[in-house]
Amino acid sequence: MENLTQILKKQSEKEEPPTQGQERERIRELILEYDGNEKRLTGRTPEEVAKVAGFEKEKLFPPGKRVLYVGDPWQKLGKEMNDPNLTIIDYEFGESVSFLKDEKEFREDILEKAERLLKEIAVIKQNNSLSAQEIVRTDEFAGLIERAARLSQKAGYFTKGENPSEKYSEAAVAWERAKRYIEEIARTKKEGNQRLAMFAKNSWYDCVLGERGFRDIPDWHNIIFPRLESLIGEKEKTNGEKLSAGEINALVEKYQKQYIDDIRLKKQVEKPNVVKAMFPFLPFKDKTFDRFVSCWAISTHVFSEMETEDFEYYWREIIRVLDEDGEAFIFPINYGIVDENNLKQSLRNASNDRGMLFEWDFINTATLRLKRKKEK
Repeated sequence: MENLTQILKKQSEKEEPPTQGQERERIRELILEYDGNEKRLTGRTPEEVAKVAGFEKEKLFPPGKRVLYVGDPWQKLGKEMNDPNLTIIDYEFGESVSFLKDEKEFREDILEKAERLLKEIAVIKQNNSLSAQEIVRTDEFAGLIERAARLSQKAGYFTKGENPSEKYSEAAVAWERAKRYIEEIARTKKEGNQRLAMFAKNSWYDCVLGERGFRDIPDWHNIIFPRLESLIGEKEKTNGEKLSAGEINALVEKYQKQYIDDIRLKKQVEKPNVVKAMFPFLPFKDKTFDRFVSCWAISTHVFSEMETEDFEYYWREIIRVLDEDGEAFIFPINYGIVDENNLKQSLRNASNDRGMLFEWDFINTATLRLKRKKEK
């Protein structure tokens, strides 16, 4: 009889079958499949968001207007985070697709990334003209990565009789400090070396991975795996016999994601204006907002995989939550390979639907604007 560990290993190795069922679930799976790791955005301020869109900040975040921002609470929206008129969709919700539980694979990956980061720092310092301040910051960041790598190496493994949760926590904090160092520099620096700026952006994702892995794996061993074992034990006790491998696999499929989401949601930043949901399934009444803003979120990675009817679902949901004369700004739409014909045809189809009164245009090569018309 296979045990739970063996079944989970086989489950992680098998290819996931295509999602069947309702349109809602199909689109949700499409989002998770193609946007699983890229939903973590990189700390843009409202000014930076406006710069990407090609507008003044006040156009996207007008004072006194109700704004729905599709992003995540990792984004540093400055004082606007505390604006009662701003609502943020936590786009990380449901990201069990990237939950890290294979500690051996994760450990090898994160140590390899740390080694690569340190080598890249050495190359940048040698081959690029850095200011004195940039050299200091680069050395400080290298020190943070070296510390994170040392603690990652020392963290050990979860085995019988060994529970290195405390060491995992120390490693997670070290990677978090490196991540926050990058965010702080990004908020305060002006123009600088472009190679260094690109390196910092890419390094941010590596630091997020390090922090997340050293938090996920203890949760897996200490909370989720025991809950699955307990669930199986209860079922076997009720049935009066051992469950088959297929029955165990079905239970794991059914409850694993629920347990992961329970943990993820409890760890999210608790802000009154951060709503845990996934676009395009918005938990708001009709005509709730005056602005809908999406920067490097719904258009990134997913759009290139969508058909005409998929786009139409998006437009209908955006227009539904916009009040009369409300506007939506979605950008960048020129990231990746987007089928422009599908995109435009879907806009024509949706705008011709009864009850879906809106107009649309491309403000520039990267920004799509939708505007809800007044009802007659």
